[in-house]
Amino acid sequence: FSMMQSLHRGFGEAVDAAVEGDFSKRVPTDSDNAELNVLAGSVNNLVDAVEHGLRETDAVLAALADKDLSLKMTGEHRGAFRRLKDSINAVIDSLNVVMTGLKGTSNSVRNATREILSGANDLSERTTKQAATIEETSATVEQLAATVTDNAARAQEALFDLRHGPAS
Repeated sequence: FSMMQSLHRGFGEAVDAAVEGDFSKRVPTDSDNAELNVLAGSVNNLVDAVEHGLRETDAVLAALADKDLSLKMTGEHRGAFRRLKDSINAVIDSLNVVMTGLKGTSNSVRNATREILSGANDLSERTTKQAATIEETSATVEQLAATVTDNAARAQEALFDLRHGPAS
């Protein structure tokens, strides 16, 4: 009778702990009853499988939270854990594709920005040179205008002198 109570308590503790998320408890498998030992072993296998699946899932999700896309689920899983493994690994693959695309886009934007900056610098340099050329041309035009004005004044004096004689 005490063996049955011990086994019952072992089942209760293992199942209750698992319900609370603690998969460290196991059902004792040292009973005199071989059938109960097989049942206890099956419960322990169930707890082991759930613990293994959750541990691996947690490790992969923790890596994702740390922006590490290199870790995948690799354990041997069946049923729901197999589907979970496939889904998590598919998410990682999709994120890797997105990240690769973003890196490519980022490189393209960086290259385009360099080209625009180079073009802007070239345009700025040419604009500065053109401004200097316009300034030189403007100074030359001013000198020419002054020369033309001076020549016009002299021509007018010469014309006046021709008409009225030289001033004494």
